[in-house]
Amino acid sequence: MMSSVFLFLLLLNLLPHLCTSEEDRDDERHIYIVNYTGRPISVAWIHPKTRIREIQHDEPHLPNGQTLSRNSFIKHEFEITEFPSTRTNLCLDGGTEMCRKESFTMDDRQNQVVYMRAGFVLEHTVVEVSPTQMREWLGALAVIFQTTLLLMWVKFKKKGKHKIKIKYRPPPPPLNRKKKKEE
Repeated sequence: MMSSVFLFLLLLNLLPHLCTSEEDRDDERHIYIVNYTGRPISVAWIHPKTRIREIQHDEPHLPNGQTLSRNSFIKHEFEITEFPSTRTNLCLDGGTEMCRKESFTMDDRQNQVVYMRAGFVLEHTVVEVSPTQMREWLGALAVIFQTTLLLMWVKFKKKGKHKIKIKYRPPPPPLNRKKKKEE
């Protein structure tokens, strides 16, 4: 289920890039970097002349399960570094203080995706979608959206209410609470 949601969101983000012509983009490419390492990572673009690394995310790191989306260009190089544990300040590569690093270079393919997997394995691939598939998916998405809106409208009209009420339920108390002894 989670992978189908990710694919759906990825395709939704790719729509502007898939709908433009090849001539409009020259050597510009879109890249998604997906962190499935189980740990936070850092993503840096390496300047081609100075070799200075420029971090590509606003937060101090890219958390596990998150995706970074960027526009870049052919032959741009990126480096992905394992982020050390905040508790031990060590990385998982055998207990040393050196964190693992992987790098990749943007190639001429459109809609590139880099998966960082458990064990710090880098997989550089693309999302290939034909125009026919895209039209079919967009048509199905439009039908789902219209049906959902119609069902919400019917449910709203059936209740005859003009105001939407949001019910708030407080979270349950923590299970590990220890009762204080009365003196």
